[in-house]
Amino acid sequence: MESNRQIDPMLMQRIMEDDDSEIRAELEQALDAELAKPEDEIDFALITELSETLCTINGISNMELGRRQEKCIARLFPKQNWQKHMVNKWIKPLVVCMVAASTLLLVASLQMRSLGVDLIPEIVEVADGSALLLLDGSRNAHLQPAQGQGDPLGIADDLEALGIPAFVPSYAPDGVEKDQCTFENSMNQSKISAWYNFDKGRFMFSATMVHNSESLDSAWGMPTETYQLKSQECNGLYMITLEEEDRYQAVFVVNHTRYHFFAYGVDFAVCRSIVQSIMTEPTSTTSSKKEEPDV
Repeated sequence: MESNRQIDPMLMQRIMEDDDSEIRAELEQALDAELAKPEDEIDFALITELSETLCTINGISNMELGRRQEKCIARLFPKQNWQKHMVNKWIKPLVVCMVAASTLLLVASLQMRSLGVDLIPEIVEVADGSALLLLDGSRNAHLQPAQGQGDPLGIADDLEALGIPAFVPSYAPDGVEKDQCTFENSMNQSKISAWYNFDKGRFMFSATMVHNSESLDSAWGMPTETYQLKSQECNGLYMITLEEEDRYQAVFVVNHTRYHFFAYGVDFAVCRSIVQSIMTEPTSTTSSKKEEPDV
């Protein structure tokens, strides 16, 4: 059933002629309000029209929106990825809402870019004071910790005892003191968090391995005020870093394990040196198991 409801032409003319962001904000609020309604009360035709209008006035291409839509579908229907172009009557309304949600996220991204922020592809949502990252552990799956590297933080043995690959720093500045270390080892996950004191600041290194890959939540919320996140490769490891005021963060994922380095009150140069000392090497393709002689 088609809807004859349309956005007021006068409002559209004001949008195209006026740079005042209040008009765009009105459309975004209208779209938010419609998405918040119970399913049986949602006007899907209006949602489509609002989405298309926001895309038009913000210069968002159909290709860019389509990529975001495919990501949403892949996350909600992973087993139906091969049926992307076969949207049935039950899924179609949901797809409409996903397109609308994607539009709002892309508009938010454009607003951040207008402030000079270089958003990375892993950012799936931005909000006041935070950025939500979607990290893929398969990107670093070809790496393993370098053999024979140092362990000045004294954490490698603890990681290995929990069955967690020891991607740990091989450098620590003089004067670092280990403060506390917490462990968790359950059916769902194994985790270790170690805190250190250095000069007038503190830093933390943690690793979390999820045992049930189906329940792996690869979304990572990172508090931020500037949104100046950066992506980089460090000794082959793909990671996301953030330098902001007196806080430094670095996060990377290998297979089903997430590693996080966080520091405050520590010079950024020191933080970089610690993170950049995590040494890696390609995962061996041959079995390390020696053949037992015949008896």
